[in-house]
Amino acid sequence: MIFGQKEEFAIECLITGINRSKNITFGKIFIWIKNERIGDNIDVILNVPVNSFNASASFSGQRKSEKLEKMTEVEVMNFLDQALWGEDVSNLSFQDIQDLEREYGKYNICTNFSESFDGESLYLIEAKNSERFVWKIFGKDIVKEIYLRSNTYKEVVEDFTQWYLQETSFSLESLAV
Repeated sequence: MIFGQKEEFAIECLITGINRSKNITFGKIFIWIKNERIGDNIDVILNVPVNSFNASASFSGQRKSEKLEKMTEVEVMNFLDQALWGEDVSNLSFQDIQDLEREYGKYNICTNFSESFDGESLYLIEAKNSERFVWKIFGKDIVKEIYLRSNTYKEVVEDFTQWYLQETSFSLESLAV
């Protein structure tokens, strides 16, 4: 099932199995942006990406940053990758690392929360009347971006989550893995 528009932003999901006794769902999941598929074509436990998408949608309206808006897509990618996943954290305290996650984690949409998206980076920056997605596919050095109307991400995630919960008869609370 596809939610959203592949040429803009969409989530595609196929449920391949449900273990009701453990509240676990298996399947394939992808993100589509600008007709480009992000995600590996493998079966995964879907609970994790469903929870992650839902949690990230809760930050809607909180991803505004004049600093990030002024950056090119490459600058955004480099800045957020470094802030969230920077290699050299030896000179940072645990509190500093938590502060960086608290400040910049809300921009992260899919980096490494599921085997489907290992290594992919997708960030969302909101402006007054638009959303800007900046992404890079694992193993490729090309950074891309697209501007969409406000609330596109949240609407797609809500449609996807509603379908998923109907298909599985699970609640969001029961999906914790």
